[in-house]
Order: sequence, then structure tokens, then C-alpha cells
Amino acid sequence: MGLGWKLIEEGRFQEAFDELVGKFEQTNNKIHLGNAVTAAFLLKRYETALKYSLIIEDLDEYKGDTNFIKAGIACWLMKRYSEAVEYWKQGLAPKLYTSNIVNVPALLLYAGVYLEDKKLEKLAIRYLKKRKYPIAPFLLGQISSQDLFDSISTQSIMAIRERCKYEFWIAVKCLKDGNEEGYVKHLEKCRDYQGRYLEFEYFLAVCELEGLGVN
Repeated sequence: MGLGWKLIEEGRFQEAFDELVGKFEQTNNKIHLGNAVTAAFLLKRYETALKYSLIIEDLDEYKGDTNFIKAGIACWLMKRYSEAVEYWKQGLAPKLYTSNIVNVPALLLYAGVYLEDKKLEKLAIRYLKKRKYPIAPFLLGQISSQDLFDSISTQSIMAIRERCKYEFWIAVKCLKDGNEEGYVKHLEKCRDYQGRYLEFEYFLAVCELEGLGVN
């Protein structure tokens, strides 16, 4: 992924951010700006992450849900919950390209549960029922967490990413079921797996744990 991402992996987030923004300014390649968004999240510069996500959306000829997801994450981490939900809803548009069709409805379910918004939760469930990716049936109570883990890739890098992702959604299911201890436990596991900083769930888990005062 180049020097910028290498710096992220080494924990040199500010250097990575500067390198990636510089590369974008030189090349206008939105991949560099996308990685700069990740660096901005790691630096807790959420307003910047929001700004750059929307810039990428304007530049992106293959309109998808990824930038709306990231914009919503940035707003959520700034506790601008209603804005986050609106960005995520934009990611439901049927003609949008999606790399993982379950992400947006799962996020809306999380928001509905977290905000105790039954109308939003009902909307999310309606979309989740149309999805087959393992997270959807898990959140709907149709498969177990063990079934979720059994679906993890045998490829080591993907396995780490998927474990990070799945631990977050197990936490969300715990929250939905009123299991606060399980919620925190699985958020911690999501944070610890880290997902190579490639999974948005990691950033949600870190922020929520910080808000709960959990080290």
C-alpha cells in the first residue's frame, strides 16, 4: 500500500497523514486520501475524516456506500448521532456499489439500539432480512456466534480483520439483548484484534470504550 500505509502500520500516524495528503495533492489519486481518512481517525481528527470522506465521494465515479459509512462514523465519533444516521441512510440507495452489503443496515441497527430508536431499529431489521452475509442472520438471532466464527477466512490477514469485525457485532447483539457486561467484553476484543486498522468497527469500539472509561 505504499509508504503512507507502512507508516500507519508502524504507528506513525501524523507522518502517515502528512505523507498521504501530500501524495493526494501530487497525484489526485483518491486512494491516498482514503488512507488519509484512516490516519485521521487514528489521530482522532474526526472533522478532517468527515471532510475528506465527502471529498472522495465527490471524486468517486463509482458511487458506493463506503464514503457515506466513513462520513457517518466520523459524525458518530463526534457524538453527532443524527448526522451519522443520515449519512448511513444515504448508503442504502439501491444503485450504490457496496463492498459488503450488510454494513449499512448493521450500522443502522447499532444506532437504533444505542439510541433506543425503535423506528430506526425496525428499518434496519427490514434491510438485514434481505442480506445473507453472516453478520445479518447473526444480528437477527438466526445463527450463533460460533456459526459466525466458523465462517472466518482461513487466510491469516483476513481472519484477523474478520475477527475484529465479528467481535464488534457480537458486542452489538449483547447490547441489544441487555447484556452490558458482554457488550464491553466484546468491544475490548474488537479493539484488541485491531483489524489492521482496515475495519471501521475498530474505531467505533475504541471510541465507545473510551466513553465508558474502559482502558
